[in-house]
Amino acid sequence: MTDIATFLLSLSILFPLMTGLVRWRTIRPNYYPLIILFCLGLASEMYTRYAITQNTMAWTTGNNLYVLVESLLIPFQFMVWGYMSKKRILFYALLILLLCGWILEYLVFGNIERLQPYFRMSYSLAIVLLSINMLNYLVINEEKDLVKHPAFIICTGFIIFFTYQLVYEGIYHIVSDLGTINTRILNAAFSIINCCCNILYGIALVLLPTKSRIQWLEEKTVTRA
Repeated sequence: MTDIATFLLSLSILFPLMTGLVRWRTIRPNYYPLIILFCLGLASEMYTRYAITQNTMAWTTGNNLYVLVESLLIPFQFMVWGYMSKKRILFYALLILLLCGWILEYLVFGNIERLQPYFRMSYSLAIVLLSINMLNYLVINEEKDLVKHPAFIICTGFIIFFTYQLVYEGIYHIVSDLGTINTRILNAAFSIINCCCNILYGIALVLLPTKSRIQWLEEKTVTRA
């Protein structure tokens, strides 16, 4: 897959971003962190593309900073959904652990100008586990059609994307002989999965009820968590 094709697939983030911005005043605020994350994701993609066209590796620093923000914003999204509202100690412990992990790998023992695998693998695993727990909660407590539940769709996207990111980082940075692996297929699959998950996020935001409508999708999650 060419660099241009990869970049075009990354622009699929415009679908959930534009949907969220258009509906910003009508959807509930407990989805705002996700929309903010999409804004930062687009900025990161544009900066990466600019750096690549300038034949510089400066994009790695921006990407590493975005990874930090993503690792903190997504758990915060679970918090504002209400899932971790009664688990604040666990929530803050997770944030502190992630922040310390990033500092140790990128600033203390590593280099912020280089891509490092272990923090990416760790926070990917954390997000997958949070998403699985959220899905289990929704399956047990929701009576209505879960395939149209925005949080269910978003968590499904999280599980798909971050599971692959976990595998991707593990293969790229831990496997000693990359010559035995077709890295082009590995990278192409990453771009395609990212695109598909962005489409899922966009669909979830399209299905969000407005503030003035009955809000069984979110209220039960908050009150029962």
